[in-house]
Amino acid sequence: MNTFEIVPIQITKSFDNNINLLLYEDHFYLIKDFNRLCGKKGNSSNYFCFFCLHAFKDEESLQRHMENCKEIKPQKVTLPIKNDNDILKFKAFNQQIKFEFVIYADFETLTSKADINVTQKTKVFQNHIVCSYGYMIIDRNRDIIFSEFYRGIDANEKFLLSIKRESKKLLYYLNHIKKLNMTEHDELIFKNSTCCSLCGQKFKRYERKVRDHGKN
Repeated sequence: MNTFEIVPIQITKSFDNNINLLLYEDHFYLIKDFNRLCGKKGNSSNYFCFFCLHAFKDEESLQRHMENCKEIKPQKVTLPIKNDNDILKFKAFNQQIKFEFVIYADFETLTSKADINVTQKTKVFQNHIVCSYGYMIIDRNRDIIFSEFYRGIDANEKFLLSIKRESKKLLYYLNHIKKLNMTEHDELIFKNSTCCSLCGQKFKRYERKVRDHGKN
């Protein structure tokens, strides 16, 4: 049994007295029921968007969706096939390794009116003036090793000076981290391992093993 994929080619800007047509083998055919054409057997969602062919269970939800969807070009949403990991696959395995430090920062601003034309389509109508900030530095054990909160007209300059001062301390620590100390038992396990502990993939023959994905 042949299967066919339906893709929107051109959408009218007006929906008053419009006619839906299907282009198949260089011929146009009248579509009497667009929802039935796009629907599948056993699919209870039978209201389809003309722009992206996404299905909705009721017409009210469809209309709310189409108000935004009609602003973009016609498209079709294609979801990954079940058990097909080639499309959705996590690859940033180095992100699974804990960072030594994490900095969380937040700013508060005051707004002032502005009237600046940057381009024909871009206009600045507000300026945001930093009036306060707060940040914390947390180590890999989730302990707060430093925090600072400040309010004043020089908050932006104060923040840059403060974060630069603390960065020097963190860089000094990172440059003096003790080397990995592995026991004979650890070395034996590492030597006999056949796959990576992070991604689970097998080591290739003649490939140099690494202890993390941050270095090769």
